[in-house]
Amino acid sequence: MISQTARRQYGWAVGLLGAVAVAVFIPTISYDFLPLDDDVNIVFNPHHGPPGLGRLAWEFGDLAYVRRYLPLGWLAFSTVSTFSQLAPWGYHAANILLHATNAMLLAWLLRRLLAGWRPAVAAAHPGWVDLAALFAAAWWALHPLRVEQVAWCSALPSHLAMTFLLGALLAHTSARPAGRRAAIGLFAGALLSYPVTLGAVIFFPALDRARSGKKIFRRALPFLVLTLLAGAVNLYARMVASGEQAAPATLVEFPPAQRLAQAVCVWAHYLWRPWWPFGLSPVYRDFLHLDPAGFRVIGSAALLVAAVFLAGRSTGRWLLLTSYAVVVFPFTGFTESPHFPHDRYAALPGLVMAAALGLGMLRLLSRSGLLAGTGLLAGLAVLSLRQLPIWQNQATILQEIRSRLDPGDVPAIRDLRPALWLYRSGDYTGAFKLLDHEIKARGRVPALTGLRQELAAEFVRHRRLAESLGLTVQDLPPVALMHQDLAREYLRAGEPEPAAWHLAEIRRLAPAYYARLTTPAAGPPADRIRR
Repeated sequence: MISQTARRQYGWAVGLLGAVAVAVFIPTISYDFLPLDDDVNIVFNPHHGPPGLGRLAWEFGDLAYVRRYLPLGWLAFSTVSTFSQLAPWGYHAANILLHATNAMLLAWLLRRLLAGWRPAVAAAHPGWVDLAALFAAAWWALHPLRVEQVAWCSALPSHLAMTFLLGALLAHTSARPAGRRAAIGLFAGALLSYPVTLGAVIFFPALDRARSGKKIFRRALPFLVLTLLAGAVNLYARMVASGEQAAPATLVEFPPAQRLAQAVCVWAHYLWRPWWPFGLSPVYRDFLHLDPAGFRVIGSAALLVAAVFLAGRSTGRWLLLTSYAVVVFPFTGFTESPHFPHDRYAALPGLVMAAALGLGMLRLLSRSGLLAGTGLLAGLAVLSLRQLPIWQNQATILQEIRSRLDPGDVPAIRDLRPALWLYRSGDYTGAFKLLDHEIKARGRVPALTGLRQELAAEFVRHRRLAESLGLTVQDLPPVALMHQDLAREYLRAGEPEPAAWHLAEIRRLAPAYYARLTTPAAGPPADRIRR
């Protein structure tokens, strides 16, 4: 039994871990929204706004807007909007706090798991168990692979899913029936927050097998049923999505051999990447041109075979390896091409590695090992701080993506999206310069020339509109008109509060145009918007 004093001391240490996690990632609170789905999920999402019955009906009933079913994730965005509106700081603050909470939950979970897996060590050296659990949780929390998840506003649902999942795992380790019932409900919350947790179903039977080995299937059945239901709903949403997401690739466009090669490389990627946290990026172009008989695929397959060989006959290693393989499966990209193994998805397999690291620490802990581990954690924190500025704003993230991709890799991400962002933000010269440079370098690529012509025609119409209002095109960035359109739709729907948010954005982005909207002759801005 753990004494109350030891529990209290560990609680203070866990609180310190949460504070350190906040301190490392607090710079992101001043970061901007990014043109990587923040526009779709938050800023220009026509369904985004404060919680209400109508919005709840959409959040729990819609399958068309995006290719995933995440009603609690939408509710999280909606909840943050009540105090942050369309300001990014609130969404960043929620990410930071949830990440710190997850680090603390993981520390408590690992302490319980390590004590159960190594009872002799726990009885003889309880302090070492505490240190091993704290070290493994800190390794997970401060790792640079967490940067993308914390610094990107749209990752809020995945943080919430992780919170529900860790709560479910803690409840599942309870010997009380109420704890097991709570675990089922919390796991349902994880699946409804973000479906990346589909593969986490393996954690529950793995825990039971490691701890007792009894009634594994019966205890895992409710979690398996929830997973199958959530998987079916998300697969259907993936196939029928008609909103902002593209349809899945066909077998002709993405042959089975390519799908398998990609999956093998993804499984290997999340296995080695945590141990070499350098050169991290929002995109990894090596996954765009995979040859099933190429070096990367063969090398990845060899790494997986080596992992199986190293597992040997150890039950514990096989539990860890099986858990890793299953938890990674939902984001191997079997239905997506092109596909990138995003850093944010490393959080879930990172739980498996944190458990393995904790077990390893129990064998190796010494004063010198503790000192080396502290240095390692400090190094990871420094790497995370160096990685953060990439996610600071639209310009920094798009510059990073363009530097990582070669011409022709993924035009929509490398060329078209940056050009659209420049144009909509009012940097017309920059948008046309970028497109003209790419057209000159690569020839008359239809996607590039088509967008160039579309923006040129739009610019003529936009200039005429600005001149008719006595403004220049610099006074009226297109993004202001996008906010105006949304404000109009909200007013028509009888929702003045989110309409006011978009009016505030017009005032911030285009003060001269906002002044025109608020002139006495035009009437109140809401009336002008309605017209």
